[in-house]
Amino acid sequence: MRERVGGAMRLRAYASPSAYEAYLRAELAMARGDPAAAAAQMELAVIADPADGFLAARRAEVLLARGPLAEALRAAEEATRQHPASAAAWIALGETRRALGDADGVAEAMQRAAALAPDDPDVRAAVSAQHGGSDAQVARARRGAPEARHGDQNLARHALDPRGEGRRWSVTRRRLLAAELRARGDWAAVDRTLTPGVLADPTNVQDREAVIEARARDGRPRDAAALAGGLPAATPAPRRALAWWLAGDPARAASAAMSPEAAEDPMAARVHAQALGAQGDVAGAVALLATVPPEAPWQWAGELSGDGWGLPGRDRVDAAGHDVSNRYRAFACARLTAADLLARGGHSALAEAVLRAALEVLAGRPDGAASRDALRLALIERLALPPARDDRAAERVTLRGALETVWARHRAALGARDLAALQQRSGDAREDAAADAWIVILGRDAGAPQEELRAALARAERVAPDSPLTRRARARFDEVARGAP
Repeated sequence: MRERVGGAMRLRAYASPSAYEAYLRAELAMARGDPAAAAAQMELAVIADPADGFLAARRAEVLLARGPLAEALRAAEEATRQHPASAAAWIALGETRRALGDADGVAEAMQRAAALAPDDPDVRAAVSAQHGGSDAQVARARRGAPEARHGDQNLARHALDPRGEGRRWSVTRRRLLAAELRARGDWAAVDRTLTPGVLADPTNVQDREAVIEARARDGRPRDAAALAGGLPAATPAPRRALAWWLAGDPARAASAAMSPEAAEDPMAARVHAQALGAQGDVAGAVALLATVPPEAPWQWAGELSGDGWGLPGRDRVDAAGHDVSNRYRAFACARLTAADLLARGGHSALAEAVLRAALEVLAGRPDGAASRDALRLALIERLALPPARDDRAAERVTLRGALETVWARHRAALGARDLAALQQRSGDAREDAAADAWIVILGRDAGAPQEELRAALARAERVAPDSPLTRRARARFDEVARGAP
């Protein structure tokens, strides 16, 4: 990807998903006025991507907002030592020194930043602030920098807005906050956050769908149905079908999805399959899921997993890892969902046949490792169920040995209590932290040395201290340390 960091244009690999998520959570916490939570998230971001100078600089700025100043100064100095070519790091050091009243130190840091990136908007704004510029002067310095882009223009416009309404209540900020509330399961708060925007703009279908789901999950189906029924007349049939599905009315969802307007639409097909399954029409749902081609768009499977947007098979595909592209993930999701529906309907042999056939379709395809692993994991699970036969045990061993991604090997290791497989690193900080937590939870029964468990727990707590899995690991480790059974 091509990006500008610290005033310099560069090419680099895509940022770590864990680092990006932690960075967004930190910015959201700062927007809420909670610098302590932001500092904890920025710590995770820097751990996940230590090569990014911008993250190190932003961590120092967040610590400066939280205090004490000595800790912020140490972080800023560390950022400049590790990333001496990052103008962002020198700006952070200058801001920290300004808070300490070190005028000479501020001038030195800003001179280094200006030498590295004289045309960067951030540098221009920081130098203007160093010389006592007003908010308006700083904003104009940013806007007038040779490398200023649309984002810099918007920052300047919001800074010159005396009420700051654009800065405080942007659509992006509302959606970020709603996403965090959704992750915590606080559906009433999701409703309160997004409803004002929906009322102000009746054509805002995306936020309306999120509010419909929030109300249904908050135990208010009538309110959800009222909002789904109040969609503008011009709303496309696929979006109308999704709204009714989120409201918990599969019959109306199926009716909207079957309209001529929704023919061959991926979203309508997905909602229709879900609705048929919910109504007990397993044969109809499986037949519809079988029409999903190998390279169907990933959006077919739903934008989010673990909630009403995604098909049941989505969680399995997400857990199996990540490929360079999402080329075959919708196909795998559809087949996994079909197998689940068949198994719940008592057709275990057909469920296994669907999984094996899907594996054959994806055999040897590039960028399909995670999708194949998701199918293998589901088949391993199916083969572990009665009746017990030697050939089924042998096939499970073969499938487990064929797993291609570290994510999938971690999942398979849980059932086998294989600590060696859990110790393999995926490169994703949160995935590896979860594996470390499982090492602690399963370690005593597997005979792992206590020091090994202590080291795994330390790694998990450094990356994901608030994770329920990490907390469970801590409780288990304390039991082991006390000698409890």
